[in-house]
Amino acid sequence: MILQQIKSCIVQKELFNHESKILIAISGGIDSVVMAHALKELNYMIEFAHCNFRLRGDESDCDQKFVENLAKEWEIPLHIKQFDTNQISKELKLNTQETARKLRYDWFQEVIKDHSFDVIAIAHNADDQIETVLINYGRGCGISGLHGIPCKNGQIVRPLLNSPRIEIENYAKDNRLNFRMDSSNLEKKYTRNKLRHDVIPILKKTFPNFLQNTIHNTELILKQEQIYFSKVNNFQKFISQNQEETVVNLNPFQEEENGDIILFELLKKYFFSYREIENILNQKTIPSGQKYINHSFIAITHQSKLIIKPNSSTEIAAEYWIENSQETEHLPFLLTFEHLSPRHVYNLHSTEANELYVDADKIIFPLCLRHWKSGDRIYPYGLKGSKKVQDVFSDLKMNLFEKQNIWILESDKKIVWIINYRADRRFNVDNTTEQIFKLRVI
Repeated sequence: MILQQIKSCIVQKELFNHESKILIAISGGIDSVVMAHALKELNYMIEFAHCNFRLRGDESDCDQKFVENLAKEWEIPLHIKQFDTNQISKELKLNTQETARKLRYDWFQEVIKDHSFDVIAIAHNADDQIETVLINYGRGCGISGLHGIPCKNGQIVRPLLNSPRIEIENYAKDNRLNFRMDSSNLEKKYTRNKLRHDVIPILKKTFPNFLQNTIHNTELILKQEQIYFSKVNNFQKFISQNQEETVVNLNPFQEEENGDIILFELLKKYFFSYREIENILNQKTIPSGQKYINHSFIAITHQSKLIIKPNSSTEIAAEYWIENSQETEHLPFLLTFEHLSPRHVYNLHSTEANELYVDADKIIFPLCLRHWKSGDRIYPYGLKGSKKVQDVFSDLKMNLFEKQNIWILESDKKIVWIINYRADRRFNVDNTTEQIFKLRVI
């Protein structure tokens, strides 16, 4: 029965053929042993790959020894890798399960590349599929979570995915196969084990065809998902990306029925929730300056656009003090002070945004270099009074990210320069000026 299921899965899903070189991920547990035995019986070219994560002491070493003996008995080439998973978990700042998964699949890819394998076979079965769908649904997922584990994902294939656990157990019994029992599979502290031992048996008892229906539904959802994403991907053209930021034109998504769902799918890699996307698009007029932050990204709204940038953990000092015109090495960028006499300056109004001439005698050290603050005011040229710095930014149509990167040079609590943008006329050079500073940002 199970051999026919595996053959059908291989052929229908086009997993591999008899000319393929297949690497089998074998833990020593019943699923991987049955899969290995079945593929050997079906005369496929197979080799074994075993990971020892050293998480269960002697038990892990006994698993490795079992696989070594099995490979020798069946005359199957074997690849083995040991990991100090607990130590690596601390270094990567991931939990143990996430670390083991990353180590396992990274190593599998190395073996595939180094030994020219066509695919790697993983022994997930139909019951694993049910558990995965329930976990995804319980944690909250879109359509992608409901199709569960794919039968084929690149070079990763799962020939047992349509085979129920009970049939795997019967196959092992009928063929007198030995295998290892993983004691951690009995620990109900893991969500998957709680479902396996407590929840799914009730569902199977309540709905006799629960397993078969779930497998059928996952395959149906996978096909429906292809139709769904053909629509979603039509909106990719409204999202532009470069090395620094991603910019989303929000108007087409507001105009589209279910545009929030489409945008949610397209922005999944940025980890923003559906509720956040919904909140943005449900506004009749999207105001500039709204901010959304998660552990990896920051997004702000600006003129009907959503601008997304990495959430950098690098801290920049709030302010820097400049004691004199010679001490500027500690600043976040190079700022020079050139001492000049008025008779040596022919054009006091530089056309370069990164240069400014000021009356040196009006400058009082120490100077403060800082980011702008709410309430800041400047006395710009061409205006009788003062103007809020925020209004200057609005005139320049700056978004929030751009505003956050602006630096202010201040003397005795008076703004000298919105660097690279606006000068304060209180420090201008006039016919009474005796000494000039030429300020230049490099």
